[in-house]
Amino acid sequence: MKTAKLIVFWLCLGCIGYAQELNCVVQVNASQVQGTDRRIFETLQSSMFEFLNGRRWTTLNFAPTERIECNFTLIVQKRDPNSNEISGSLSVQVRRPVFNSTYNSVLLNFIDKDISFRYAEHDVLEFSDGSFHGNLTAILAYYAYMAIGLTFNSFGREAGIQFFDRAMEIVMRCQDLPAAEAIGWRSSSRNTANRYWLAENFTNGNLRDIHEIYYIYYRKGLDEMYENPPAARQAIFQSLEKLQRLNRQRPSLLVKQVFFDSNSEELINIFKMGTPDEKNRLIAIVRELDPANLNKYQAIFN
Repeated sequence: MKTAKLIVFWLCLGCIGYAQELNCVVQVNASQVQGTDRRIFETLQSSMFEFLNGRRWTTLNFAPTERIECNFTLIVQKRDPNSNEISGSLSVQVRRPVFNSTYNSVLLNFIDKDISFRYAEHDVLEFSDGSFHGNLTAILAYYAYMAIGLTFNSFGREAGIQFFDRAMEIVMRCQDLPAAEAIGWRSSSRNTANRYWLAENFTNGNLRDIHEIYYIYYRKGLDEMYENPPAARQAIFQSLEKLQRLNRQRPSLLVKQVFFDSNSEELINIFKMGTPDEKNRLIAIVRELDPANLNKYQAIFN
């Protein structure tokens, strides 16, 4: 079974291999930009696709069926033909398979609203750990490592930490960029739902329970749903209550927003099958953690 094999491959961190890790669908939407040769956006899309899917991000061996499923959608809002500067937003979604099912659960559903980089047609996208080759490759590499880290975390306790550390290393290398390109990399950026704070949450030692939250929710919760639904729902409650404690420790935690942006619909579907007590318990938790969507959770009672 695909998912059983994933555990063996992803947690055997000493295995050396040569297959790529990501299976990304890449789309560049430049419908807002007028008066520009559309070929540049076609080559940009192709370059992003090859960069994400064509390189090895770890030393592990992934079979084609084991690659991490993800979507990168770049919405181009502006392009300066003189400087080749492109700005817009990037939507990143990462999914992982659930045991004994054909269902893929969302690990990350994140919109980065502060994308800015320079790109000329047919530019070669280069990247190496420890060096800076441009804002575009830094952003793509950052999200590649975040995707891998989240996937590893969902299968093994703290198994993704080394990849979150690599994402944070990219963040730190980008602190001295010019102001326009530095937006999104700095703690002081206008939008706090950014690359700096996302990586900070997953690398801050005081927030180490974040790794346990993802492991329990996916491995002990979703992966056990087929064999033992009541026990799986209790594991999901355990992960939510850990998140609740973290949020009380540090209110407005970005990872809380990221978690519910990715999992709210899934939680509704899971607890539609729960007991009345479980449903009331979930409502009490989301009233505190996801109050903006509280009405949506009422669907569990239907």
